[in-house]
Amino acid sequence: MQKKTSWIKILAGPLLLISIEAVLAFLAASGFVVPTPVLFLSLAIVLSAYLGGFAAGALSVGITFLFLLYYWSKPGQFLAYTPRDISRITIFLMTMPAMVFLVGMLEKKNRIKLFELKEKTKELEESKERLQRAELVAETGNWEVALSDGTLSTSEGARRIYGMDPNRHYTLREVQHIPLPQYRPMLDAALTDLVGRRIPYNVTFKIRRPQDGAVIDINSRASYDSTDNKIFGTIQDVTAQKQIEADLIESRQRAELANSAKTEFLANMSHEIRTPLNGILGMLQALEDTAPSAEQQRFIGAAIRASRRLAQLLNDILDLSRIEAGKIRITPGPFKLSELVASIEELFSYSARKKGLSLSFSVASGIPNDLLGDAVRIRQILFNLIGNAIKFTNQGSVSLTIEPIRVEEQRIRLLFTVADTGIGIPETLMAHICEPFTQARPDTLPPTQGVGLGLSIVKKLTRLMNGEVTLESREGHGTTVSLSLPLELPQQPETAVTRDAPRPVEIPAPGLRILLAEDDQISAIACRHLLEHMGHVVVTAADGRQALDLFAKENFDLVFMDIQMPTLDGVEATREMRNRDAYADKADTPIIAMTAYAMDGDAQRFLDAGMNGYIAKPVEKATLRETIARVMREAGSGHRRPSPATEEPQP
Repeated sequence: MQKKTSWIKILAGPLLLISIEAVLAFLAASGFVVPTPVLFLSLAIVLSAYLGGFAAGALSVGITFLFLLYYWSKPGQFLAYTPRDISRITIFLMTMPAMVFLVGMLEKKNRIKLFELKEKTKELEESKERLQRAELVAETGNWEVALSDGTLSTSEGARRIYGMDPNRHYTLREVQHIPLPQYRPMLDAALTDLVGRRIPYNVTFKIRRPQDGAVIDINSRASYDSTDNKIFGTIQDVTAQKQIEADLIESRQRAELANSAKTEFLANMSHEIRTPLNGILGMLQALEDTAPSAEQQRFIGAAIRASRRLAQLLNDILDLSRIEAGKIRITPGPFKLSELVASIEELFSYSARKKGLSLSFSVASGIPNDLLGDAVRIRQILFNLIGNAIKFTNQGSVSLTIEPIRVEEQRIRLLFTVADTGIGIPETLMAHICEPFTQARPDTLPPTQGVGLGLSIVKKLTRLMNGEVTLESREGHGTTVSLSLPLELPQQPETAVTRDAPRPVEIPAPGLRILLAEDDQISAIACRHLLEHMGHVVVTAADGRQALDLFAKENFDLVFMDIQMPTLDGVEATREMRNRDAYADKADTPIIAMTAYAMDGDAQRFLDAGMNGYIAKPVEKATLRETIARVMREAGSGHRRPSPATEEPQP
């Protein structure tokens, strides 16, 4: 909206005109007649129209017209004119209104332009204030340099960030010395590329502010403007951001250190618990071989089951910790679905039969038997699910069904469903059942074994394999857990799963000469008894160095190597057996790690050292027998000739 002309400007011209006319009248009365008064009056009319617009101009024309009627009248005869005066009055009336109109239009345009200019100036001032406020909030500033003369222009924000005196003019050279010396070569190179090659830059550096000597972090961006031959850019104080990043890095490092400490603690805890547990379970299994009475066998069986539960609990805690720390890796590999199902059936058939439960397995036709996936983790998930189902089912049935959801050219998604007719899960616990240390046992039922880690591990492992797990349950009506897993298909898979009878356990030929390196006396006695009861000859060593001495003197078909031993640990002892020239003729002797360490990566570390297999403590008799058979078969070493009898070191 344009601003109206003030009354002062409207009246200024007419008042000036009246003053001029009064002077002319006075001069005429004094006998001095101005020959061309219209010249002065026209200038006054134009000035009036320019200052006051159409209204002032029209008023001035009217006043002047009346004055001329009086001024040009014949002496003594008012309103009597000569032809010449009439012509002059006519010319005045024809020209002055047109001139007033033109000048008025010019005044109006100028007034509008002036108003617009003032509005734009106001907007620019407001924009400048907003920019300054934004720079203050964002801790940014802007600058530009005219390459023609090197003139540096900076915003208030840029001066504030750099600590520059607002009343002083700075050159580009002066500003280039504000960054710390170690950053100047980098900034000079960036500026050279910008000026010479027109390459924009985005750099971060530190400056020492001249104002207070504070060291702050700066991020600067700059580009080239070819239109005005200028470079322009922005700077931002990123000190707070850098501090946050440093704090995050420090927090992450502390978390990593805490995770490392946790991992080390778990490894030590695993060793300290598994070692005596290995002795306990080994001795109990040895007792089974001493023809105990029925009552004694019942007690021994109960103790063995308790030991196995303790071992499983330890495994669950370690697995959960490794998953949360990101230490577990999914390792896909080829496996046979029929063998996976058979191993699960073999493991749980006895416990289900003992509780009077019907345990069934169903695999849909058309599912390829050969698959690619992490069979170890899939087996672990199914073990947890079926183990939970049997544990919480007192009558009825437990079933595992496997069906295809989607089959593609090289991929298949399978649905594993474990259903039971057990106690079910209360609705109040459904939302939390997959959280660690949560059990779904109603308070009215007697306590069950376990601490509630199984489903939590299942959920986390399923996510690691890009699968999904869902749970449906009604208290008192059983539970159904559905597991959807994507798997790969090999190039030439079998057409379908065949439910063969479980493979017979492979039993190694007796009479192997075995070197057992074990520093824990109880574990050594228990393991030695198990091996001797299988028909093998066992020589024991209390540490890695003693094991090397015996290995050099005697011939062995197989070596069991504990990992943590005094003097020389099992890994170093294995490396020497594999690499030293003194053992060159025995370098292919199979070596099996037998350790209480069970952290992720341990097995690979043992294999990298030259070991052929790995058994985690506590050692199960069946696992021990199967591992010996597998390692001896893979090594193809056969029996070795026993060395002369020597006195075996006592455990």
